[in-house]
Amino acid sequence: MQSVGEVMSIGRTFPESLQKALRSLELGRHGFNADPGEKDFESLSDDELLRKVSIPTPERLFQIGELILRGISVEKIHEETYIDFWFLDQLQIIVEEREYLESLSVETISNQDLRRAKRLGFSDEQLGYLWNQRLSR
Repeated sequence: MQSVGEVMSIGRTFPESLQKALRSLELGRHGFNADPGEKDFESLSDDELLRKVSIPTPERLFQIGELILRGISVEKIHEETYIDFWFLDQLQIIVEEREYLESLSVETISNQDLRRAKRLGFSDEQLGYLWNQRLSR
């Protein structure tokens, strides 16, 4: 049985604060998906994931991220979870940025794009995962 706790993080934006908070949970995750933990959902169908997110669990947020990445609408996710649209829209912003970042590489990312990614809370580990590279600080 997993205990329910709390985290605190400070950031300039909600996505940045959320990603920092997720890293501090000590789940081995690097933020809001974009890490090896997201592979846990590969074997699940969209319908299975939608059923899973209807029940609050510690994995629910990561499952929602996977659904958004698969193109499931925030309206459909709201129907299953009753999570406020504002929060779902914020999660969608993170996922959309992730998809954009995947089209870049460490060689092609501009300073402006890197600043935006950092404002949205993407860690060096997440960027390295997306680009299949190990980034040093």
